[in-house]
Amino acid sequence: MTRTRTRTRLALPDMTCAHGEQAIEGARSRLDGVDGVTVDIAGKVVDVDHDARAVSAGSIAHAVKEQGYTVAGHDETRGDAA
Repeated sequence: MTRTRTRTRLALPDMTCAHGEQAIEGARSRLDGVDGVTVDIAGKVVDVDHDARAVSAGSIAHAVKEQGYTVAGHDETRGDAA
């Protein structure tokens, strides 16, 4: 199956500490198709590398919201299929 590599950046204005990073990793573990997560606490953003055919940006944002964080917005960047 062809993968659609995508990086979604979520803006999380409520994230202020390492607990946020742990919560985001917890949300990631419940989503198929997520390849990696990079958390920037100071910048209050999370970059999620994922297969857009397996999991949507909306599903990722919903999982983060379920962890108690406000998602102020998200941007997607699509890469090459692999």
